Amino acid sequence: MDLGVRSRILTWLVLVVLPSAAVGWFTLGLVDARLSQRIESDLAVLRRLEGARVEDGLARYVEDGRRLASNPAIIDMIGAFDTDSTEADGADADVAAEVLQRADEMGSHVVAVEVVARGGVGLGRTDDYGWEPFDPGIVDRVLATGTTEFGNAFRSESGQGRLGLVVPVQRADGVVIGVLSLETDLAPILTLITGDQRFGATSEAHIAQATPSGDAQFITALRFERDAAFNKLVPTDMGLPITEALQSPDGRVMRAADYRGVDSILAVETIEATGWGLVLKIDAAEAYAPVGEIRRAIALGATLTVLLILGCTGLLINPLGRRLRRLSSAAGRVADGHYQDSIGDEVDDELGKLARSIDRLAADLEADIRKRSLVERQLRHQVSHDALTGIYNRDHANTQIELLSERATEPWAILFLDLDGFKPINDTHGHAVGDEILQAVAHRLAAAATGSMLAARWGGDEFVVVLPNTDGELAELRADEVRELFTHPVSTSIGELAIRCSIGIAVADRVGGDRPGPSVDAMVIEADAAMFAEKPVSRRKRRTWSKTERDVAAALREDRIEVWYQPVLNVAGNNSDVVGAEALVRLRATDGQLLPPGEFLPSVIDRSIGVDLDQHVASQAAQVTAAWLDRSLITAEFRMSVNLGAGSLGAEDLVQRLKNVLVASGLLPPMLVVEVSEAAQHINIDSLRALGALGIGSAIDDVGISHSNFDRLLQVRPFFAKLDRRWLATSPEETLILQSLVDTCRGLGLKMVAEGIETPEQHELARSLDIDFVQGFLFGRPVTHTDFERHWLRAETAVQS
Repeated sequence: MDLGVRSRILTWLVLVVLPSAAVGWFTLGLVDARLSQRIESDLAVLRRLEGARVEDGLARYVEDGRRLASNPAIIDMIGAFDTDSTEADGADADVAAEVLQRADEMGSHVVAVEVVARGGVGLGRTDDYGWEPFDPGIVDRVLATGTTEFGNAFRSESGQGRLGLVVPVQRADGVVIGVLSLETDLAPILTLITGDQRFGATSEAHIAQATPSGDAQFITALRFERDAAFNKLVPTDMGLPITEALQSPDGRVMRAADYRGVDSILAVETIEATGWGLVLKIDAAEAYAPVGEIRRAIALGATLTVLLILGCTGLLINPLGRRLRRLSSAAGRVADGHYQDSIGDEVDDELGKLARSIDRLAADLEADIRKRSLVERQLRHQVSHDALTGIYNRDHANTQIELLSERATEPWAILFLDLDGFKPINDTHGHAVGDEILQAVAHRLAAAATGSMLAARWGGDEFVVVLPNTDGELAELRADEVRELFTHPVSTSIGELAIRCSIGIAVADRVGGDRPGPSVDAMVIEADAAMFAEKPVSRRKRRTWSKTERDVAAALREDRIEVWYQPVLNVAGNNSDVVGAEALVRLRATDGQLLPPGEFLPSVIDRSIGVDLDQHVASQAAQVTAAWLDRSLITAEFRMSVNLGAGSLGAEDLVQRLKNVLVASGLLPPMLVVEVSEAAQHINIDSLRALGALGIGSAIDDVGISHSNFDRLLQVRPFFAKLDRRWLATSPEETLILQSLVDTCRGLGLKMVAEGIETPEQHELARSLDIDFVQGFLFGRPVTHTDFERHWLRAETAVQS
């Protein structure tokens, strides 16, 4: 090989290999810097999470101690001793044993007790009490200040780790009459720390406390020195990170030698409540292991590149460069906290393993941080919040009311809310829409609960608003503000729905002093009674429901209401085409018997349950009709008639109810016809006209049996006028009257339907009067929607119609 070829190869190697090597070293430096930032950031996050968990555990100890000290029996027992003398008469271990028994009943972590009266006089201690505080003045200080203080952690004679806690015992007037010097089980705190040590091969989490001499004493076992708890001391002058942890209330991350002298990355923080030092660490060698892998991969890649360039003119240079660039980009994303986009290198070589190692590292870091954060948030939230609405739950509201009952010195009140008309909406549109309404109402209440107010879901469609420092007049004002929240409809997936509420108010006027405030049950019962008094339907009326009304209500709840359909035919010419149907209600009894409407409808037609029944029938009929239209079994000319009783016809929200039916089913408005009996009283004419404006037709049933015939026809101008069956059995002398009635309806532009036809003679009479639309047993009896579809709705019938 001459010099020119060697020179060209050398030049080619310099131009190709050196840039690749430069890219590799740049990637190494970038990964090194970014990984260092990421490790420090993640350790800081884990430090805050662990610190928060320890502080939560300590807070539970304090809460248990305060609850124990506020127990009236314990207060009375300590107050019974004359603590102004140097000795307390009758003081013995029974006092401490009684306190410990109360602590056990509460389910606290207290394992030993010493009771000290005012003046520092001991009233007794339990047998295994052995705490000797680092700070001898802690008991006197708590007696003087009335504040709760943690003492030092120590190991009992039985080998159990314990933590000292001094809690003041105060009379109702705030005077400190003694303290409870408690030894609490330290195991739950230690388990939190030692249980999370192994997030890496060399990772650790541990806690130490300051001794009276200022040295650091470990109170947890160390991963590589398991007997360190309460045995290992670190002198202050050694300057180890554990000493820094005792003096870092804001926390910090450092790189230093650990207690073994091994180079490590550590996150330290001082636990404020106890002065403990918390340390989370990982060996630097493990933390920067990926960088070492990258170095080896780059060296190997460079060697292989040179060999392959010499042997096959660099066939692997470009692919290797691309993989290195992907690796560099991925390292930057990982360092910036973007874990979602993996490298995805499946090649089975060193670079591929390194890429998958980085992918696993990113996935593990993301999963661990996300899981810890999510669990913490969920646990904190679930304890006090309602799962559906996200606002406070009943338990939290109970707790706040109990606190007000025990401690409030000013009047306070609660508002008890119940949603009006929620059940019909829930039954008609399903629980999903009902849930949307509950969520919207909860959102409005939470937004309105300013200051110290608290809004909570009590259960079902009931809510509670707790009002501290509120008298009766202010409570009425707050109730009016809550009512204003319901002036606007609620937006749901099926459109806007109007919803109202009834509010009951209960006020605790006299609180504090020797007499405790009203209980939760008493306040809720009072507010609940006031709320029912505000309901549009009085409690008396609800209490006097007939058996039939209760049966219908139960059938609605248990889905035992059935809708059957009778065809309406056009008999003009020689064909009989189905042009519509009438929806007729049936009730399936619990024993399976089918009850006709005559057995239950008259008893509920003008009652509130009758309105719910009409709504259910209209909803079912609309859904069936829309399904037939979607399957092309009928055309848009088909008319489905639904009967409305007196209660529905007189309801102010009739239009909105039928709008909801159309929205839920997707039915075209002209395909729905509201059938009104001429015998019905108090018909809301404006509502029928509004329905007409929407495209919903109407039909006057039983035409000719009431003196209001012509007035009603002129007012409503229905789409159909249905002749009562009694006219079809008219005598020859009355034929002229019948003809006049038919001519009048036809003159008003109404379509005539002869209903109740059961004989060929009645049919012939209808034909002689040129009445084209007929309905009756002669043509078809009411059947279920599946039988109606099978017998009457054929493809050719739909086309002809």
